[in-house]
Amino acid sequence: MRLAMNLAFCAILSSCLTNERTFSDHVTVDPVEAESKQLSEHALGHGLYKVAEGSAVEWFSCFKGGDKPTFVVLSPPEQSFSKTNVCQGPAAAELLEHGFNVLALNRPGQGASTGRDIFGDDATLKSVEESLEQQSKEGRNLVGLWAYGEASVLAFRLAKRLSLQILVIGDGIYDWEATLKESQDNGFVQRLKDAPGAADGRFAEVRSIAWDFSGLPRRIYLYHCNQNQQVLTSQVTAFKQALAASEYKVDLLLYDRPPPETPFNPAYHRGLLTRILSRIQAEADGG
Repeated sequence: MRLAMNLAFCAILSSCLTNERTFSDHVTVDPVEAESKQLSEHALGHGLYKVAEGSAVEWFSCFKGGDKPTFVVLSPPEQSFSKTNVCQGPAAAELLEHGFNVLALNRPGQGASTGRDIFGDDATLKSVEESLEQQSKEGRNLVGLWAYGEASVLAFRLAKRLSLQILVIGDGIYDWEATLKESQDNGFVQRLKDAPGAADGRFAEVRSIAWDFSGLPRRIYLYHCNQNQQVLTSQVTAFKQALAASEYKVDLLLYDRPPPETPFNPAYHRGLLTRILSRIQAEADGG
């Protein structure tokens, strides 16, 4: 397995120490609530792109300024795709606050988007990639990508095919097989096993970014909940170490989510993204 090989290299390469950074082994995150005025402060765009084989991808955009760099945001699975949820959502609100424009994409089969997203399958990858190519042709400067949870599977596949500078992943899935073996959420594991085509070996391979992460942006930020029962923190820690061994610049922020919080809590995600985007801004300024 590629992840195991990279971890072996990490033990002997000094780059593992120079590129691997963590904010802290234990982070307390203060919730940050979105303000309703943000919707009126930023121009909103909304549309539907007809793409691969007649399917369509729904998108929203929130503008900080016409010439600002743009972050792509993949719609979290637990949120409906609406103006309020997009531009007041944790990723978009914080990205706008730090000077980025936002382009949010709805998942196939959700809202006005057509098709069916089977954990970032080939059809979904093709349709979303086509929609982003159209956005680029229309002048959007796509520099980064954010995704959370199972949307990370599609995000990793997209990031390997796009010319991006930054990738931000929250509570992602990094190794499909390891998740099936180690996850402590039986319902989640069963849903992964029940996905159409999941019994095919290639299904797991293309969804396990830990096997081959070549082509990802060189700057990667990861955050993961210590109480995540679906994907254990040992998986993201191993992935971080493997990236660092291959001379990627990677930061990992581990955080606690007090019970009985839902897996996706917008207020807590804004608190996490504040730290990450402040780091991105400082690096851009030469800090």
